[in-house]
Amino acid sequence: MTSTTNTKKRESAPSIFSIILSAIMACFSGLSVASAELLLKKVEIVDFIPANASPMQQFLVRGRTDATNDWQEKIYQMVKGQAEMLTFTEGDLNVLMRQSVDSKSDGVKATPNLRIVDNRMQLGMIIHFPQIPHPVCMQSTGVFQSTPEGYSFVPQRTYMGSLPLPSWLAKKLLQSIFSRITASEQSAPMVKAWKSAKYISFKDNKLLMDWSL
Repeated sequence: MTSTTNTKKRESAPSIFSIILSAIMACFSGLSVASAELLLKKVEIVDFIPANASPMQQFLVRGRTDATNDWQEKIYQMVKGQAEMLTFTEGDLNVLMRQSVDSKSDGVKATPNLRIVDNRMQLGMIIHFPQIPHPVCMQSTGVFQSTPEGYSFVPQRTYMGSLPLPSWLAKKLLQSIFSRITASEQSAPMVKAWKSAKYISFKDNKLLMDWSL
């Protein structure tokens, strides 16, 4: 009975694609053709921006994927509720992302990549929508702020392709995507540990999480 109910809820819930499309069209209704072109414009994925790069070209700079030697111990302490304060590199976070999120959910494939620059988080995703023949690159830069539900990412600058999105729209889209790719059982312990953190900030381009306050 529960399985049938959950299936019906998933079938009736709007897809990520429909949410994104509806939101963008509502926000840019007068510029729908131009917006679509910017949305689908190719984004170069690089390790660093070339010195001779055109100012018209949009880039996604990848974050490192090599974790520190003790990253597994950090995750164990975090999940078991034994941690008081932990520091994560972007490599730690990217390994964590690969192991704890369902990159294919609701018919959409999205694998997040994290980068920490100037003590801010850059979140990048290549999103494959079944309704669009080409992948769409979404990247957002922001910080973490405390909310009644725990710390959450607050986007300050976001692009889909080369299309800039207002912060309110970016936040809604990111929440929709992450609520789906972290809905699996394997993600549950990490989501619970994350929400229980008393303080999250950046220091020396590393993520600091504190449960002791």
